[in-house]
Amino acid sequence: MYVSMKKMLADANAGNYAVMAINCFNIETARAVIGAAEEEKAPIIVNIFQDHLLTHCDSELITPVVKILAERASVDVALNFDHGQEKEYLIKAIDDGFSSVMVDMSRFDLEENIRRTKEIADYAHAHGASAEGEIGCLGASEGGNFTQDAMYTDPEQAKMFFDRTGIDALAISIGTSHGNYPDGMVPKFDIERLKAIKKLTGAPLVLHGGSGSGEENT
Repeated sequence: MYVSMKKMLADANAGNYAVMAINCFNIETARAVIGAAEEEKAPIIVNIFQDHLLTHCDSELITPVVKILAERASVDVALNFDHGQEKEYLIKAIDDGFSSVMVDMSRFDLEENIRRTKEIADYAHAHGASAEGEIGCLGASEGGNFTQDAMYTDPEQAKMFFDRTGIDALAISIGTSHGNYPDGMVPKFDIERLKAIKKLTGAPLVLHGGSGSGEENT
């Protein structure tokens, strides 16, 4: 079934389990991801990164395909616009039927991040979609530009951000980095920070850059 990420994550939040969001860039990868989710009897989020949406699959074309695959599936499927940084593309994805968008305005200062994120979240909600926002920044494993302590999410700011934007899910930074880690490397997670953010916000939390994080962290 094709569902919003809000419903999916609310169920996960209540049931104390996590949902995977896997990046896809065309029909074939989306079909494979949904098929794997069915085998595991698990809900799944089909993530499409902004650059991939622009270079591989227009939102107007990929949305109806994922919707059909979702309606045929035996598990819940959400379609999420991953790391949307431009208002134009975020609005188009919502208009074309994405069930969720991740609003990534973390490059701006806190007040501007709140303003821009709330604007898109309000539009998404008015059109039946859910919205994710991000506070804190993630590094990238490529080139050794890993997430540093100064980039971690501040719990008090996270609460203010979540309350003022009205988003449905909160992406935070606690030590993950985008991309694949070098062989044998396991990142160090700030679990106490994670607990503090969860306690203060009560929000469904999103950890980007989870690939290769290690079974112990997961």
